[in-house]
Amino acid sequence: METVTNVLAVAGLASGGYGAVEAGRNGMYASAAVGALLLAAGAYALRRQLQGGEEASGGSSGEGSQGGGIQYAQADTGTMSDAGGRAAVRARQEGGAVVIEYDDGTLEVRSGGTVSWRTNNPGNLQAGPFARGHGSIGEFANDDRHRIAVFPNEAAGQAALEARLTTPPCTRYTLDLAIENWAPPPHNPTDRYQAFVTRQLGVSGSTRLNSLTPSQIRTLADAIRKFEGSRPGRVVVLPGRT
Repeated sequence: METVTNVLAVAGLASGGYGAVEAGRNGMYASAAVGALLLAAGAYALRRQLQGGEEASGGSSGEGSQGGGIQYAQADTGTMSDAGGRAAVRARQEGGAVVIEYDDGTLEVRSGGTVSWRTNNPGNLQAGPFARGHGSIGEFANDDRHRIAVFPNEAAGQAALEARLTTPPCTRYTLDLAIENWAPPPHNPTDRYQAFVTRQLGVSGSTRLNSLTPSQIRTLADAIRKFEGSRPGRVVVLPGRT
């Protein structure tokens, strides 16, 4: 396990250093800052591992150790919103990465993967009053037209997606109209999106959302999550107060 962690730390050094240099050369100063952060994270992780097992593991042999070393994880490990009593309080964008801050000062840097994964937002819900009312803690500017809400964890983002589908005006829409509003042409493959959703549900596109059962709403939300895509990237955790 220590060998794997050391390899990941060295990889963090290489990718962070290269990213910082290249971004700086191209005038992308926010991206350069993220690269520098990853460089520092890799250096810190390697130092902790080289100092010995006791400091790196905190006396625990489990992968969920709270020893304070940098942890690299995939999406299926979840975020730290309930680990050690910590709570996510705000999120910000640093270049293409999302940085989630916890109430003890811990930082979770989410990079790579898809936007929906980085933002814990499986439906790519837009930032705004609805998302804030359902737990979003920041936003991510995907492009000039879209500001995507950031949620503290994937469960919160999934709950917000299901709530959106059961709240007016969505409840008055047919499936086809709902998807057309969700992902309008010409910038989205609306026809394919509609066909995928109706196939997953096994109903016609003229079916109104207010006629769907709770189970069908969950199926619809899952279909949206799948079509939007949720490919995991990398998580770097920078410990806060101990």
